[in-house]
Amino acid sequence: MFVLPCDHTCSVSSLSIYSFWVKIWNGRTAFCTVTFDEHTSAVTGVCWTQSGKAILSASLDGTVRAHDLKRYRNFRTLVCPEPTQLGSLAVDQAGDIVVAAAKEIFNIFIWSMENGSLLDVLSGHESNVASISLYGNTLASISWDRTLKIWNIVDSTCETTELAQEGLAVAFSPCGQLIAALTVDSNVTIYHAKDMAFVGTIDARFDLDPGRGQADTITRQNASQNKSFTCMQFSPDSALLLLGGDSNNFCLYSVPDRMLMKKFTITANRSLDGVVLDVNRRNFTEFGNMALVDDSDSETEPDGKRAIKLPGSKHFDLGERSARPQIAVYALAYCPTGRRFAVCSTEGVGVYSLDTVGIFDPFQLDSQTTPDMVKK
Repeated sequence: MFVLPCDHTCSVSSLSIYSFWVKIWNGRTAFCTVTFDEHTSAVTGVCWTQSGKAILSASLDGTVRAHDLKRYRNFRTLVCPEPTQLGSLAVDQAGDIVVAAAKEIFNIFIWSMENGSLLDVLSGHESNVASISLYGNTLASISWDRTLKIWNIVDSTCETTELAQEGLAVAFSPCGQLIAALTVDSNVTIYHAKDMAFVGTIDARFDLDPGRGQADTITRQNASQNKSFTCMQFSPDSALLLLGGDSNNFCLYSVPDRMLMKKFTITANRSLDGVVLDVNRRNFTEFGNMALVDDSDSETEPDGKRAIKLPGSKHFDLGERSARPQIAVYALAYCPTGRRFAVCSTEGVGVYSLDTVGIFDPFQLDSQTTPDMVKK
């Protein structure tokens, strides 16, 4: 799993749940600027402050760490009152209030960034809190217990809205007027943030179009019922909505019209599982799918079915030489300008832009190379 919000300069922050690192990437040069390794367990959430001077990360070790991007140090550590794992993370626009959701006890913790003290604990959900979103003094939380709760963090009161299915993601629009709730059936329900009045729905079930895995024993139509969109992101002008999930595709929707505008395909790399829409039935025998069987006699012989070697994969060896990573979208992030967005998938982090940006990388330059020499 990867998490990647964008800061005000369109740099990308990316972190891997398989390691305990928070990596800061420059979106223009695609180079890693700094790596923070203070967490002792997997990182589950990351967010920037509005000023872009600090980044916060939540981890399964039960802490939220704030890092200064000027001196590259961990200047604040927020600790839960009881041992628990943390999931979703949010920070207010002023950078004074930090909110994180617990995975085991279904509570939401609120801290003060100034002194690191715990301000409040919000309880009421009966299952895992899948996602939270903060706008001003209003906090939205969605859970697997099929409820969407709108909290006032000043007086700790909440308003509960029942959902038809388990909730996976919730997001305030940047304008603060809309709330979008994504459920497990790939249905996005949009409400007015002020009075929770129903605005409309985006039925994205048929736009997911997931592929059938090599190990799936059921048909593609039945397998698609167990897959859904899992993450979403509003554009800065609140007019567009990005959806991604358990598929090789991610979609861009118009919020006012609630219609699909464009469907993007991540990769055509057939060595990843789920890229091909359906498996080849000629490979099926009475013993199962023969494509899953490694028929080579040599460990050094090149084989297309062998595991893809990725950095750090030696620590998590699958043991199965013919294993294939499952293609999926884990996180989406819009640049504040709205001109580009980043998509984190099994393939890595991809940046999509409306602008054509070229990287000037000259070589064989010396002191004799001057503007006058170039003109000559």
